[in-house]
Amino acid sequence: FIDIDVEIEKVENSIIPNIVTDHGWKYFRKIESKVTVKVAKMKNSLISTGGGTILDSKNAKALKKSGKLIYLHVKPATAAAQILTSKTRPPLTAKKSISEEMKHLYKERHALYSKTANLILKRSDNPEKDANKIIKKLKLKN
Repeated sequence: FIDIDVEIEKVENSIIPNIVTDHGWKYFRKIESKVTVKVAKMKNSLISTGGGTILDSKNAKALKKSGKLIYLHVKPATAAAQILTSKTRPPLTAKKSISEEMKHLYKERHALYSKTANLILKRSDNPEKDANKIIKKLKLKN
């Protein structure tokens, strides 16, 4: 299991909010792309991406080349509720609330996620249940 955000923090020896504050989102996306292309080459891996990783077509292409892309769909209100508990996630937009931000990002990204994914599943509150659903669906596709 590889979490791209964790790998970025290792490479930068800093947490994501500090990376973004110190260097900006453009720099963060550049590092994210380097990490993504590197980890996409790994065999027998499950890679967890940040929400913006596939906005760069090079990242999406590298990930698709090495395996299947799974979009765990979640509605903006649910995403906002989950993010409210995060102490480390920096704002992605200038929206006044997390709820507004999630609606904006959903509108901006949903079509791309749907187009890029090999498999789309509705995300639940139970990661183990989601993992079992993914395994079952992937077995049916093979």
